Amino acid sequence: MHPKFKNLLKAFRYISFFYVPLVVATTLFYFSMYYNFNLFVAILIALFGNIFLALFTQVSNYVAETYSVPAIKSRDFIYQNFTDCFFRGLAGLLEIVFYTISFATGLSSLVAGYLLLKTVSIWQDKDNYNNKKEGLHTAILRSAIVISLIVSLAASYYLAKFISK
Repeated sequence: MHPKFKNLLKAFRYISFFYVPLVVATTLFYFSMYYNFNLFVAILIALFGNIFLALFTQVSNYVAETYSVPAIKSRDFIYQNFTDCFFRGLAGLLEIVFYTISFATGLSSLVAGYLLLKTVSIWQDKDNYNNKKEGLHTAILRSAIVISLIVSLAASYYLAKFISK
């Protein structure tokens, strides 16, 4: 088995270690309290959207690392250990929660400001300006941002229904 593919399978295992307890805890919380269904749906959309994003980015980064020019060295974006998965997954989940709450409460300008700050922080990396592999990873991250915004809009619909009651 190819070593990079083994790393991808390990990344999938780390993803399951992080997200399965969250989904189980959310489901148990809902069924133990029978809380509002709209809130439950919004949380599940955010969780499963984040799981999809984690799988999407890992597979995309695996493809970028495996099939791009081998002479170009770049950072490895596939999760190397559980800590890497935990903090990057938590950051992604918090972003989706932030976007969802902002959209549901009508404060979409907060999302625009956050995305502006995120973009400005990427501009500061002048060392990898001509690195084509880094450009592929940046494209993957941009796609992930668009997907997370779409997921957040879907979750915010149900969260807004929960808030209005």
